[in-house]
Amino acid sequence: MNVPRNRAIELIQKSDKNRASYYNYYTGNKWGRAENYDISLSSSLCGSEGTADALERIVRNFQNIH
Repeated sequence: MNVPRNRAIELIQKSDKNRASYYNYYTGNKWGRAENYDISLSSSLCGSEGTADALERIVRNFQNIH
């Protein structure tokens, strides 16, 4: 968006707050609580490729079950 760093941080924080509010309202759950999600992966631990591989295995396993 070609804005200064501090403005970019403000925009990100505002966007995150709006997402959390939307999620909390429509799901009745609390944004960010791990127990409200089926899958949570940290791509910083296994990188983009490793994360994609893990997700692919999860999806394939799920498809085999159903």
